Amino acid sequence: MKIECVIDNRMIKGEYNPQLPLSWLIREEFAEEKLKFFDCENKNCSHCLIIIKKNNPKKSDILSLSCLVPIFRINGKKIITSSEFEKTEEAEDILDSYKMLKIRPCKHCFNKKSMIFSYIADTLIEMEKVNKKGSKINERCEYIKNSLLSLSSCKCLLMEDMRQIIEMSIKIRRNKIV
Repeated sequence: MKIECVIDNRMIKGEYNPQLPLSWLIREEFAEEKLKFFDCENKNCSHCLIIIKKNNPKKSDILSLSCLVPIFRINGKKIITSSEFEKTEEAEDILDSYKMLKIRPCKHCFNKKSMIFSYIADTLIEMEKVNKKGSKINERCEYIKNSLLSLSSCKCLLMEDMRQIIEMSIKIRRNKIV
């Protein structure tokens, strides 16, 4: 199948088996760059966490494990790996949260937890915009936080630390929006 997509600002075009996992394509195309998730061996370890950007600004981006995404799903999409995420404004917000709270994940899960925290913050801000009434939003927010935080099995941070980081990044982002 002919696939065209952008991964970390690099246009990728070619004929690929559509059922192969995206992690395979990234390893093939970025072999020289030694991206940080090369440890992933399709084990659902979360080393290969990616963000799939939506072409439609009204739709939310998707946080996913590249080993679980078949290549055909990314045709026409923009993908951000943890290596590229580090260069974004969203990553800066998370780094600012770490500094302000004096809390930081370990080096083994730093990138993936930063992506997860950023995604959760964006999702919660978006949910607030959609549902100003607050009905059952707290229950849904807790479910989303807990589900996404479980993507990282590293125990370097307590759940309360992670919640503080998310809340701080939301405050930082709200101040930028205003």
